[in-house]
Amino acid sequence: MFSIHDESAVLPLLPANGSRPLLWRRIERALYKDRVPGLAAIPGLPADIMERLLANCRHHELAVRESVDSASGETTRLLLQTTDGHLVESVIMRHPSGRNTLCLSSQAGCPMACTFCATGMLGLARDLTVWEIVDQVE
Repeated sequence: MFSIHDESAVLPLLPANGSRPLLWRRIERALYKDRVPGLAAIPGLPADIMERLLANCRHHELAVRESVDSASGETTRLLLQTTDGHLVESVIMRHPSGRNTLCLSSQAGCPMACTFCATGMLGLARDLTVWEIVDQVE
């Protein structure tokens, strides 16, 4: 299984003719603009292509293991798990001005080993893939 976001892996599942670019654009639009909730919700794909996508692709690279809101409600900490079992964190910060900020992880673990930080004590496991970073935004 691979990420639906990985164009180079998805393209071979699409017909090797002039419709390939059109189908890929349709998939991209559904994922990034329409923000479909799952692969089966991508509109307008032929049944055989949908079957190939569902059999070979993951829509999400991360699973939410825990979500904790601060007492003020201004932040939410998300503990996320990668498909190979590593844990990473993302934080949503809601500012009084109405602006929101999302703090994303780019690594599983941390090489700094700061004594006050639990993540640093774990050491660096690996860098996150592009698809895992994108999935934090979704």
